[in-house]
Amino acid sequence: MQISLRRSPKSVVLVIALLVLCTAVGIAAYADSPGTPFPAVAAQSSAAVTGIDGQPAGEVTVGGQVVMRIRSAMGGFTSVQRAQVVASRLQGLFQSGLTPDSIAPGFLNGEVVVEAKEGLLVTVDQATAQGNGSSRLELAVAWANNLRQSLDVPLLPWHETLLAAIRSYKNATVVKGLASWYGKELSGAKTSSDEVFNPNDFTAAHRTLPFGTRLLVLNPANGHTVVVRINDRGPHIRGRVLDISLAAARVLGIVGQGVAYVEAYVLP
Repeated sequence: MQISLRRSPKSVVLVIALLVLCTAVGIAAYADSPGTPFPAVAAQSSAAVTGIDGQPAGEVTVGGQVVMRIRSAMGGFTSVQRAQVVASRLQGLFQSGLTPDSIAPGFLNGEVVVEAKEGLLVTVDQATAQGNGSSRLELAVAWANNLRQSLDVPLLPWHETLLAAIRSYKNATVVKGLASWYGKELSGAKTSSDEVFNPNDFTAAHRTLPFGTRLLVLNPANGHTVVVRINDRGPHIRGRVLDISLAAARVLGIVGQGVAYVEAYVLP
């Protein structure tokens, strides 16, 4: 007796799709000078030569889509080496089994990370976050969503994810109390940080928090949140803890009432 096994077209497509997923992660090394050698670390890899603000950086791609750019060294690894490690880690997880819809920001040993059910994916460093004009936690959400998008799973809701993550952080700094806002009457005035005040920017004044600190501000009355950056000193009225710009007040829905109780979380 002769037995013949045939694969249906659908099964062939499924096998091909799985093979593509397992080999889809690639990494491009970015450096200042052309001709820098770059070893492949994944089944499908690519190399490029460029720079970000004149500095070398590592870029990780999944399925041809850029998911993160790492700007700085950390833990004894250069930015490009860190990208190589991340790409290799992802490749291993693709082969052993990754739960894409578990990818999310988190905290590990005091560091901000992107993780999945299977473990750590990447640690987010302060220098890379500052280079992107964000906090480490904001960048972690962005990288997590880039990874999720590359793997065709739903994106995490931005502000809800930030709020849930920072509330889970045991070392979180929280400022609670009354916030007021200031707007067009001070447009063009110099702030305490020497920046020019723009009521359309998302900024705030606090008495002691360092300039550049990023806060996630929640209005518990309606659930609205906004991220602001500290660039001024104040408020100068007793009993208030924060002065926010007109743009931020609009998002929080407090323009009409002028003053409202808020919870403000320092974003690590």
